[in-house]
Amino acid sequence: FWAIENNFPGTFHRSYIGAYIVFSSVYVLRNFLRLKNVKLKALYGLIFLLELCAIFFLGSKLTMGIFLLVNTLLLLKNYRVLVIPLFLSVLVGFFLIKEWIFKSLTKSYYDRTVFFSRSVEIIDENFLFGIGEKNILKHTVTINDVVTTLIPHNSFLKELLSNGFLGFSILTSLLGYVIYLAFKTNNSLFQYFLVLVISLCLIEDFMYLQRGLFFFIFFTVFFCNTSIRKNLV
Repeated sequence: FWAIENNFPGTFHRSYIGAYIVFSSVYVLRNFLRLKNVKLKALYGLIFLLELCAIFFLGSKLTMGIFLLVNTLLLLKNYRVLVIPLFLSVLVGFFLIKEWIFKSLTKSYYDRTVFFSRSVEIIDENFLFGIGEKNILKHTVTINDVVTTLIPHNSFLKELLSNGFLGFSILTSLLGYVIYLAFKTNNSLFQYFLVLVISLCLIEDFMYLQRGLFFFIFFTVFFCNTSIRKNLV
């Protein structure tokens, strides 16, 4: 992990790895709560514990928080007694990497306020049609006396910058339909998936990188297809 992160920049991103861990953990925990077979239940419990460890060492700060949120909601709905052990485990994981979290959180928060502020300024001047995705790279910001290319770190800001209000309307309409379908079919796994995706869109250009787009498209098509088939049957 250290070798990949330090010698191959860009090949490993905590937010995207964390997304798979969080989504998998919800699936695993749901099966753990539903199964009656003791051996299978123990196996799913072990997998969940491994994912709990993995989220702290492979995931991002946001995915750590989402992991706690969605699995707490799942436990509150089905098995409240396990909420306390989950929180205690999270506290242990937080303690083990607290120095990295505080250091990284300070930098991430400050950097994003600069990126967001500059993005809003440009959007205000080009609200209707945007400036085009390639033109975003022509804009820069200064962070700690270092000039860097503008990276919106927000899928909705990125869409407003790229294609203006029209593109933003298309993106939000698409997400709105998918959210409607998830709640109409009462598919809780689909709903947790969308909570995860939208949360990541708020702090990353999630829809504009291949790894994020693949994650969103693959599972959205899968859930939409199974939901439609279920309604037809």
